[in-house]
Amino acid sequence: MIRRRLAILVSGRGSNMDAILRAAENPDYPLVPVVVVSNRAGAPALEKARRHGIEAIHLKGGPTFEDRLVRVLEKRGVEVVALAGFMKLLRGAMLERFADRILNIHPSLLPSFPGLDAQAQAFEHGVRVSGCTVHLVDSGMDTGPILGQRCVDISSCHNEKEVASAILEQEHVLYPDILARFAMNLYRTEGRRTTEVKTGPHGQDFLALHFGVGTDPGQRDVAVSACLLGIPCRYAGDSRAHEGVLRHVEGRRVLPVCPEVLGGMWTPRAPMIVHGPTGPGMWKDGAQAISEDGENRTQALLKGAERAAGLVSRSGVREVILKERSPSCGLHRIHTPQGLKDGHGAFAEILKNMSVTLRTEEDFPSSRTENLD
Repeated sequence: MIRRRLAILVSGRGSNMDAILRAAENPDYPLVPVVVVSNRAGAPALEKARRHGIEAIHLKGGPTFEDRLVRVLEKRGVEVVALAGFMKLLRGAMLERFADRILNIHPSLLPSFPGLDAQAQAFEHGVRVSGCTVHLVDSGMDTGPILGQRCVDISSCHNEKEVASAILEQEHVLYPDILARFAMNLYRTEGRRTTEVKTGPHGQDFLALHFGVGTDPGQRDVAVSACLLGIPCRYAGDSRAHEGVLRHVEGRRVLPVCPEVLGGMWTPRAPMIVHGPTGPGMWKDGAQAISEDGENRTQALLKGAERAAGLVSRSGVREVILKERSPSCGLHRIHTPQGLKDGHGAFAEILKNMSVTLRTEEDFPSSRTENLD
């Protein structure tokens, strides 16, 4: 249903870029490359990108390079940035504007052999095993949190070129895979440690329905707000599963749904509070969804609510279980600057005009007492 907009930064021949572009030819890949940018005018990667039908741009270096690069990417709605042989450290405007959204691949098992000529370093040190690493980009040289690695046996390599060739083959496998998982909100970072979240028994279905293009939900019995099934669609990774809801849907064909993810929102994210009118028709009357960090997410929420309603309609469900108090799914009450008020989420407003039975987690007994807001 959604594909993140990807920019790829290159300086050379672009073999990793090519691997990403080939992966993205699959319509179910959760990223769509929209632009390739190089700091070198003659980089072969630029022509390769054009042959794939991707816009390719050369930006001259200089003290304003990052500011100009940010403007190029913002104009194209870029959400994720992949460095693929980009031989320039990012330190300023890019790290500020795309914080925790820039990935890089390095041909060693970091933190060993950072910087240039990592393959030669590994060969000269006589290591038996090297590999490649995908990491988030920070202001250091290959120092960001690690997202994934692949090991490569280089004990039979006779020179650094053979080492580089053996590692590159695995880079082409690792990078598109980690980028896809990153786009689907599957990583959580705390300090230097990054973990892949557990999505529960409905997780793979959720990912296919929310990130697969044109995925047919088929016939379902009941739709449920994804967080109530234990899918970490907003929170930092801890399970918010509601045991009463899980008991109720056991053995049934479940449609897990999150309007906020379908609207393109990232996970984790700050909670939203509803400003403006409440009550019947509140979203048509101009209600606004504002995050605690000040971002207006109204349009993304309304878009996601329409997409979620489309899933419900196509799946033929007659019962929908919603997360109460949510700005997307709340059925009776929502959070406002003045506290809880009578009202409903954007998704719930659409569902009220459909032939479905609406319920919330509060309709199902549970021994859990944690706050699910």
